[in-house]
Amino acid sequence: MKKGLKRAVAIASAVSLLGGTVGALAACKKTPDPIPDANLKKGTYRQYTSVLPSMWNELDSMDANNDQIMGYLGSAFYEFDYKFDETRGGKFNKDGSVNADAIIDGEFEVKYSAATKLEDVTSTVDAKWGYTDEQKEAGGYAWKLTLREDLKWDDGTPIDATDFVYTMQQQLDPKFGFQRANSYYGAISVKGAKDFAYSGKKGWYAASTAYDLSQYAEELDSKLIFSLGNAEENAARGKAKSYIRADFIEKVLKDSGASAEQAAEVTAEQAAGYCVQLLEPEGVTAEDVFALEGKTFAEIKADDTLKATWDALIVEWQTDPGEEMHFMVTEYEFPTVSFDTVGVYSPSKYELVVCFTASEEFLKEDGSLSYLAAYHMASLPLVHREKFESSIVQPSEGQTLYTSRYNTSLATTASWGPYKLTEYQSGKGYTLSRNDNWYGYGIADNKNQYNVTAIKCEVVSELNTQWMKMLKGEIDAIGIDPDHADDYRNSRYTYYTPGTYTFSWHLYSGLDVLKNNDRNNGILAINDFRKALSLAIDRDAYAANVTTAYRGAFGYLNSMYYYDVENGGVYRNTDVAKKAILRAYGYTENEQGLWSLSTNENLKDLDLEEAYETVTGYNINLAKEYLEKAYKELTDNAEKYGYNPSKNIQIKFGTSVDDDSTRKEYNYINDHVLPALLEGTSLEGKVELLFDASFGNQWSSKFLAGEYELCTSAWGQATFDPYYFIGAYIDPANAYTASYWDTETVEMTFQMPAGNFPGAGEELTMSLMNWYNCLNGYEHGASDKYTYDWGVGKVSPEIRNEVLAAIEEFILTQYYSIPVITQNSATLVSAKFSYISDVYNTFMKYGSVRYYIVNYTDEEWDAFVKAQPGGNLESLYKLTD
Repeated sequence: MKKGLKRAVAIASAVSLLGGTVGALAACKKTPDPIPDANLKKGTYRQYTSVLPSMWNELDSMDANNDQIMGYLGSAFYEFDYKFDETRGGKFNKDGSVNADAIIDGEFEVKYSAATKLEDVTSTVDAKWGYTDEQKEAGGYAWKLTLREDLKWDDGTPIDATDFVYTMQQQLDPKFGFQRANSYYGAISVKGAKDFAYSGKKGWYAASTAYDLSQYAEELDSKLIFSLGNAEENAARGKAKSYIRADFIEKVLKDSGASAEQAAEVTAEQAAGYCVQLLEPEGVTAEDVFALEGKTFAEIKADDTLKATWDALIVEWQTDPGEEMHFMVTEYEFPTVSFDTVGVYSPSKYELVVCFTASEEFLKEDGSLSYLAAYHMASLPLVHREKFESSIVQPSEGQTLYTSRYNTSLATTASWGPYKLTEYQSGKGYTLSRNDNWYGYGIADNKNQYNVTAIKCEVVSELNTQWMKMLKGEIDAIGIDPDHADDYRNSRYTYYTPGTYTFSWHLYSGLDVLKNNDRNNGILAINDFRKALSLAIDRDAYAANVTTAYRGAFGYLNSMYYYDVENGGVYRNTDVAKKAILRAYGYTENEQGLWSLSTNENLKDLDLEEAYETVTGYNINLAKEYLEKAYKELTDNAEKYGYNPSKNIQIKFGTSVDDDSTRKEYNYINDHVLPALLEGTSLEGKVELLFDASFGNQWSSKFLAGEYELCTSAWGQATFDPYYFIGAYIDPANAYTASYWDTETVEMTFQMPAGNFPGAGEELTMSLMNWYNCLNGYEHGASDKYTYDWGVGKVSPEIRNEVLAAIEEFILTQYYSIPVITQNSATLVSAKFSYISDVYNTFMKYGSVRYYIVNYTDEEWDAFVKAQPGGNLESLYKLTD
């Protein structure tokens, strides 16, 4: 699990926090006819929380829990909306209500909201921003947006462009050290943002914070100190932690189940061990790495032993110049700069310019907004000047940073969004009410929406109390837990929401380890045995038994992965992706393009869509055939596989904790999958499944070391880049197969499609890793050599999809990682409301509060609930049709 994990995590957690810009607004030739008032019902939406937000200051909040208030107090320069079919009447019915029947499933539009115009001004901004002639010609670096002139705070105070500039100055001001400041000098950076945020600061820092990687030179070696230590161990160095420690090792530990506190307490000596486990430097022990602790880079280079350790370590990490500094801390004083060096400024009252360090395509070729505008740049931070300044708190004794009470109480809260905070009681709850000064209520496109007039939330921490309130009509939605799944999973009021993660069974198959582990399970190295296991899994039954709402999975990429975001192109829905699944599960295609499954007489000569709908992945009779083939291979070559026929085969199911969830997985495999597979075969009564929950937060590294043979885990995120995501199953940095399946050498052969690009029309044989790198080209900075560049823009998405499908099929048929279930959550929704669409949309969800249909006013709902038997909605919510 080497450096590539760092890149995967970066993609997986890429949350867009930067400010927004808008596209050109087409001029109207005449004033459109007003949209009639549909006189729709209005009502209060009631919800619960286990923990109240502690603050909702968008300059400083890093806790997603705070979004439950913060998400309603702001607005967007532009935003996603449903796409409506004009041939079905367009967005509005004649009475002015939203025409739900015209919603186009899966599609979206990006519309203007708080701004009206976007211009690429890279070629015309002042020379002080340092864009080269090449950058000016390419464009996409500097953007000017024009704000609406009717923006106001909830108290009526006007808002203009200077307020956004003022807020950015506070966001980055080094006297505060606000947590979200680094959002503006991260993956997408505002010119000068980091320099101002650290202006005049002196102390100890991660070396990669003090210096840009491009600044590394040997002259710095005496100032750079190798450090894996935690904050307390580095107390003499200002408690600074290196990048490798804080942003890699601690992140890996938290992803593996450790709490933030546990990860932060790991010592330098323990971190050295994690370095060895994660980077796998050849011939290097944890003790060797720990010997580097506290040494300057100059000292390491001057000592042959230390340098040998360093050389082995850095070769497994470095892909870009200067990344040596990721392991170092340093003492540094940042130069003092003024805010006018930051690339956010206002050329006029309602114009705002943002200058970035990288180019972005926020406009499409036709001048309309691209999805990247709403995805990457929904808004800039904004504070109410008067309330913010009155909330500033000077440093307490012994401290150096100012703090702020802004947006921490009712009195200090301001809103420029659709709702405003009107009640807040610590430990009890809050109320958000309609903000009548919100500009959005005057936009014709928003007419007859936002019919939720208030959102009331109370603290309810106990599960049974939450359900009691739901059934009494006192809250309007609840997640369905396993204890209530049987009663409500099929309710007419239950909605299923897909996620990106696909869970797989990973089977350790390294023969050298298996034949010597005393569990007699070398059979796991035989492909036919792993295939038999895959065919023995009734995935839908497995999902129903071990989860509340998850669905069976057959491939690694589910329906959330887009290859063409702008046009709603989902990889899983393409013909090539469907064909890959069919072939992987034993279907064959005839010359007429019809599909059949030879082991099922009812599945013959089906067209692609019909055949794809029949895939279950479950074929117990065929599974037994492959099991017998594997057994014959095992017994014919007992010495090769270390097999002792007098002993049972033991497979260890390993996990980090012993809880209800892991026991359900183990029990289903042990009680259903294996007995059904083994019954009536030569291995009946000869295979045992062991349970071991002793691996804690080292479960992944212990699996890679072969200490157990079966683990379950999931990969997800990176939904807009399926070509990169498949690397989770290929790249040795990430793949659970890395210690026994060498994708650098194992080869795949594929007939490339015809076209005008390198390798077109050829039958190519290359290593799987080379295929992956070719597919991604320079896009993700692949460090290994690759033969072709088929990255974004080099070949069409359709060509890339064909390669991706071939890769996915190839990995599936190794049966090292067997996909079994895909993420899905179930929510019981109150009869008081309805979603505008029953179809989940990646960009619009189910329409959110904006599009909720209110079926009962508050008074009508109270009367309706009282009219139910016993004033209880249980019978209603159990209805299935």
